[in-house]
This record gives sequence, structure tokens and C-alpha cells, in this order.
Amino acid sequence: MNSKDIKKKVDYLLLTAYYFSQYEQRPRFTIKQLNTKLMQNVAVIVDHSVLQEAINRDFIECLPDLTGMVGASEYRLTAYGEKVLLDE
Repeated sequence: MNSKDIKKKVDYLLLTAYYFSQYEQRPRFTIKQLNTKLMQNVAVIVDHSVLQEAINRDFIECLPDLTGMVGASEYRLTAYGEKVLLDE
């Protein structure tokens, strides 16, 4: 995180999603899990408008709940979102 120039909340979202997929081997996450990790580390909260911006820009995708058991929407970092993050 220290090597990245984090300016916007969408950048925090991308970096945290990348962390989940690469270091915790958890490619899926909920907004609650995302915000828990952000609060623990940088005291930042991402709201639904930031999440929607990331979805609209194809950085994050919403995953379908095929089982009906999740109870909350799950998301994952797209290949494009990862490329944008790593190329910054």
C-alpha cells in the first residue's frame, strides 16, 4: 500500500480486493468484509456509490448468488481492475 499513490476511495477498494485475492486467496468479498479490512488498516469506509463506480468502470464485478445462501452480494476484482491497479 505504501508504494501506491492512493488518492480516491476507489483506489482503496481495488487495493483491498487485490489483497483479498492474492494474499488471502479469497477472490470473493462482500462490502462488509471490504470495509472491515479497510477500517482495521487505514480507517476508511467505502460506500455503495464507490462500489458502483468500480462496477461501472469494470474494475469490480458483482457475482450472482446461485445458491441463495450467501445473504449479501459478493464481488470480485476483474482482470481489468487488477491491470489498472498494477499499472498505476
